[in-house]
Amino acid sequence: MFCCDRPEPRRIVVVVDDGESARMALGWAMLNVIRSRDIITLLHVHPSSAAGSEGSRRYRRLKGFQLALSFKDLCDMNPHVKVEIVVAEGDEGPTIVSYTKKLGASALIMGHHKHPVFRRCLGKKDTLDYCIKNSNCLVLAVKQHRKVGFNAQGKTVSEVRILKYF
Repeated sequence: MFCCDRPEPRRIVVVVDDGESARMALGWAMLNVIRSRDIITLLHVHPSSAAGSEGSRRYRRLKGFQLALSFKDLCDMNPHVKVEIVVAEGDEGPTIVSYTKKLGASALIMGHHKHPVFRRCLGKKDTLDYCIKNSNCLVLAVKQHRKVGFNAQGKTVSEVRILKYF
């Protein structure tokens, strides 16, 4: 039987953290980017610690998994997507880029929050900038700039910026 005009499923990696911008980015992506049959990978990266014991590393992995699991309810908006959770340890930018390449991601979605000026002055690396410069897929950084109105369901609509096309 000759098959269908269904598009191939895409792998969409969504970076999850404890900030509200990550949750907002996933909600936006569920409404605007993700379609049926896509595979969503919820990726949480926690910093590695050379001094930490195995017990503390295990605890950080568990907390990361619980955090990612708390995002899964947003994915249930579309029951036809597959959701995976990945918890990784390492430097955030390189680890995210490594996983998007390893998984063959079509897109990387991140919440965008501005870092304080003093952090940038200290030379702290910006994870988003790193991912934009080094990834090989579409990077969408979702930031609620301002509320611009309401949709048909009465939900607030926000302005979103797309920071990289690939």
